[in-house]
Amino acid sequence: MVQIMLPPLKKLSMWDDIADKNIAEQTFTDSLNHMFDSLLELRQEELIARERTHGLSNEERLELWTLNQELAKK
Repeated sequence: MVQIMLPPLKKLSMWDDIADKNIAEQTFTDSLNHMFDSLLELRQEELIARERTHGLSNEERLELWTLNQELAKK
């Protein structure tokens, strides 16, 4: 997922002919937030799969709980 997002972000970061800098900044910020959320969701899925197959350590349970709390806010 991260590799998919990098080319558009690279292009946007190098684009200097943007009429409204606020729109460019918001677009860039939105893209970064989307990438971050995608990484959180991926880690959540990994932990859920691990829980079903091997079980989780106390540290992993806490991490999963924290991820669930953070993703529930969105």
